[in-house]
Amino acid sequence: MLAAILKSGYIDIIIYENCWSIENMKHEKNEKILRIEDLKLMLGVSNSTIWRWRKSGNFPTHIKLGDRLIGFKESDINEWLDSQK
Repeated sequence: MLAAILKSGYIDIIIYENCWSIENMKHEKNEKILRIEDLKLMLGVSNSTIWRWRKSGNFPTHIKLGDRLIGFKESDINEWLDSQK
């Protein structure tokens, strides 16, 4: 269910109930953005584990979505998961 659409410049952020999608109009690319809560469910780990991985440098770079809001590209997370096998 669509909750809101935020527009700023070249980027549209589409907010669904539990998922963010950023569409970069300049590159015509649609990328799903995962929040920490999504990662916890997907990976079966806690906040502490995710923050520890980030601090160690062994985790994909986050995307700043706001002053206190970050997300991670789904494609980066999937590539990271594949590299962990």
